[in-house]
Amino acid sequence: MAEKKKARRNGKIELYRFIFSMYVLFFHIGKYLLPPQKFTGGLDVGFFRHGAMGVEFFFLVSGWLMAASVSKKLAAKAEGEKAFVPKEGLDFLKRKYLSLMPQHLPAFAIAFAVYTYTRELRPIATVKAFADSIPNLFLIQMSGANFTNPNHLEWYISAMLIAMAILYPILTKYYDAFAKYIAPLAALLICGYLIYTDKKLTGVTTWTGICFKAVLRAVAEVALGFTSFELSAYMKKKQFTTAQKVLLTLTEFGCLAGVSLYVISLLPTKYELYCLVLLFIMVTLAFSGVTCGTKALSNGFFCFLGKLSLPIYLSQIAAIDLTAARYSYKSSEDRIITALIFTAVFTAITFAAGEAWNAWKRHNANKQAQTA
Repeated sequence: MAEKKKARRNGKIELYRFIFSMYVLFFHIGKYLLPPQKFTGGLDVGFFRHGAMGVEFFFLVSGWLMAASVSKKLAAKAEGEKAFVPKEGLDFLKRKYLSLMPQHLPAFAIAFAVYTYTRELRPIATVKAFADSIPNLFLIQMSGANFTNPNHLEWYISAMLIAMAILYPILTKYYDAFAKYIAPLAALLICGYLIYTDKKLTGVTTWTGICFKAVLRAVAEVALGFTSFELSAYMKKKQFTTAQKVLLTLTEFGCLAGVSLYVISLLPTKYELYCLVLLFIMVTLAFSGVTCGTKALSNGFFCFLGKLSLPIYLSQIAAIDLTAARYSYKSSEDRIITALIFTAVFTAITFAAGEAWNAWKRHNANKQAQTA
């Protein structure tokens, strides 16, 4: 039986995944291991003070990929079959959920081990901590069942899954109206609400009256990813001159530069909204394939960097907690280096575990195919 040809990854997006995962890592190192940095309102440079904006990039990309998946399914259906089928939504969420488990579970185990070690928990307290960590283990903590979170950065995955569960049936049933009209309007209104009430987009467990802020943040930005997909699909169909492609490339990298400068600045958090707009433009252009460098970057090296982004994200809080608990006496520079070393070690373990699991699954699938 002939094997299915895998879709080629967009190397530019994979590189951006790695860059923004590092921004998030440095943000948390600065937040938990370094002296507090105040917003000056000027162009002063800080230590990745706005690095949390990396999560906005991942929400946008998740929305883009979800829209690509739904669009492909709808295109394969007859006109009368395009109503939402609950099983399709459940299958989509199941695939997404199970794809995270090979790296989530080892990262959670490391984080829980560090959590109990740094707090010197006795056996009974350890059992209680594990019981309280069950929502984190099953990635449902952003539902409101937010007790103990050894790997509390996984709020992002929990919020993303909830947002996808909410948006999938709407996108499937009303694809054109939602992706092209309702999604950008809803994103604007939700983001405007978050900026008005909390003076920033970022934030996780602020209670909005109906859900955690993280869930609203995820819904708005995943939905905005749908619109990004539609715009990039439109651009793929257009013919651009060389000069236009160069201009679009400069725009894309200008957006990356603008976001990066904001990440290391001490400007107020209200400008996170502008940063989200730059990310939206950058993601749309990068996925469109019309800007320069896409083919050159779509190789094994940059795809490997992209694959490291999730293990880096999942592994960093255990590394930072361990550094804070056992190496607080060291200088700021030494604490940064120590946290990076621990992150690299935990990332390697998490990545290797995920790769081993996926290799085992491929082996079993090949055996079944050969015996079929």
